[in-house]
Amino acid sequence: MIKQSSWLIQDADKSDQILEQLTRQFLLEPTGQEHNTLTFYDDFEWRLWRNNALFASDPQNQVILIQGDDSAVYPDEVNPAFANDFNNPKLKSALYELLDIRRLLPIAEVETNIRHFALRNFEDEKKVCKLVITRSGYADTWQLTGMRGYDKDYRQALSCILEAEPETPQHHLYRLSLQSLGIKPSKYRSKPKVKVAPELPVAEAVAKMAQKMWKNVRINEEGIIQDLDSEFLHQYRVALRRMRALFTQMKNFVGTDESQWFKEALGDLARNTNRLRDLDVYLEDRDYYLDLLPENFHGGLNELFDHFAKERRTEQRRVANTLRSQVYQNKVQALEETLSACPGNPTEKGQLGIQAVAAKRILKRYKQIAQDAAKVHDQTPDEEVHEIRLDCKKLRYLLEFFGPLFDKEQTKTVVRALKRLQDNLGRFNDYSVQRESLELYLESHKVSEEIQAAVHALAGVLFIKQQKERDQVCDQLAAFLADDVQQLVKQLTTTTGCAQ
Repeated sequence: MIKQSSWLIQDADKSDQILEQLTRQFLLEPTGQEHNTLTFYDDFEWRLWRNNALFASDPQNQVILIQGDDSAVYPDEVNPAFANDFNNPKLKSALYELLDIRRLLPIAEVETNIRHFALRNFEDEKKVCKLVITRSGYADTWQLTGMRGYDKDYRQALSCILEAEPETPQHHLYRLSLQSLGIKPSKYRSKPKVKVAPELPVAEAVAKMAQKMWKNVRINEEGIIQDLDSEFLHQYRVALRRMRALFTQMKNFVGTDESQWFKEALGDLARNTNRLRDLDVYLEDRDYYLDLLPENFHGGLNELFDHFAKERRTEQRRVANTLRSQVYQNKVQALEETLSACPGNPTEKGQLGIQAVAAKRILKRYKQIAQDAAKVHDQTPDEEVHEIRLDCKKLRYLLEFFGPLFDKEQTKTVVRALKRLQDNLGRFNDYSVQRESLELYLESHKVSEEIQAAVHALAGVLFIKQQKERDQVCDQLAAFLADDVQQLVKQLTTTTGCAQ
């Protein structure tokens, strides 16, 4: 069995002293040296860092992916951008699992010096160990590897290193180097959780949550303008949608007029980006749509997506110009001024404690879903099913907004159960919306016969998939309204001071 160990030595002088000590016991043969500048990347949400991974490239188009204690080097790669751009299938797969569609962005540069040595014995000058010393701005890492059959020599070399009392590295050297440069992930979260005291007046709690969500709106604007990746727009819209949902559901506490103003102002910002988001979704799902149809329709479908890509370029420029415009800045200023004064005129109910109100709202929404679901059968019109979907969405928002006020595990269990139902209802709705959108596109654009044929074929497949989801609705509703979930919701919402 080959023996190997790694050690961290922060004092460069101590590294030199150990090398000198090794020369007294071995022939120390330098076998190579590499100087390099590594540019490290992560996405806007620091998904690599948060998953104990690092990614870097050098000027020779060589990249390195580090995951925990494992690292792999890939030569002849492209300039880092998106996971699917890379040449090596293994690298592409590993990065896509971590990043999905997010763009890699540079975060720091680190200078490295790697020295390779062969340790040979004095008797017959046989190679008994390999030594690699990697030096960065933070420290040296020593990696000693014994050759098969020379365990005694390995232990002797290791003893020299251990006399210097090196540290066992808790993280990869490059991560430690980045930390020494002050590199650390941002606190950004796509769905930020806001800690509020259970007894905080509900109107104040809503204002505090809305202000936190508004930061997400602003922080994503520059990524949209630069068109870094489509997730900036998506998360911008999510933040606007969550704010609207918060004010709409809590209007009786914040005040009807103020809540309505926020709903309209936030909706105005979101509407400006509707078409761009639609095009992003279509283009992200291009391969999925192609897989749904036989190859004889692929030509028409690819032509359609080429049209979408061209339209997207135009639409993206329009949205970017809007976000830069003075008109947009004036709307932002009005929102921020109103938000800073919120709640301007809260109702009497707005003085109630947030936990009690949240518990009551969650239970009420769940009962509403149960009441509507009891009327659903296989022949129920689609419109009524869509109404239940909207109620589920409202419940999900309530659980996301106010979940931190309740038992963490119970909240997670209820959300998981709700998510299964929402996935079913969401797909049912999405297939319907996609069909209508594609058919509307044909009506409003002059397109080739190949595109028409492909769209009609795709609409037919989407209709079949929609019906399959519809067939599962009753079972999914029954699962969400089962006794165990009902009991869990009741337990979750049983809080001190809750007026049931």
